[in-house]
Amino acid sequence: FVLVQALAKGDRDELAIQAATELGVSEIIPWAASRSVSRWEGAKQKTGRDRWQQIVTEAAKQSLRSFIPQVSEVIDSKKLAESFDQFAKVLVLDPTGTKSLSAVSIPDSGRIALIVGPEGGISAEELEIFSKAEIISLGNNVLRTSTAGPAVLAALTLG
Repeated sequence: FVLVQALAKGDRDELAIQAATELGVSEIIPWAASRSVSRWEGAKQKTGRDRWQQIVTEAAKQSLRSFIPQVSEVIDSKKLAESFDQFAKVLVLDPTGTKSLSAVSIPDSGRIALIVGPEGGISAEELEIFSKAEIISLGNNVLRTSTAGPAVLAALTLG
């Protein structure tokens, strides 16, 4: 599983990547969504990535992981959509999704991307360019950006 986590304000994105690492994610891709409040521009790209890598490394060690997931370069929505061919399946977690997680079939092999939006959700324009992905809803409750990815990972890997 690859977590594509939108940059978020405060420490919400950091909480998400920490929990996702503990739950077994293999890679983390920081995503500069159109509604992301936090921005990694200029020197902040390296600082942000280094910070996330430190969090992931510490979480991997704490949970006795056999390897440390890597944090990729920050990516924008257009480049993210262009990368979908690298995955066996792409799941976009969004309250507007018409498919539930329980209705999704997970392939036995290959990389699976879980895309988690920022506060305020994924924009309509982004959902449109993500049309090749499966847009899934996690039910009636809208989860915070810090909770959605880890909740899905737990359901898919522990359930």
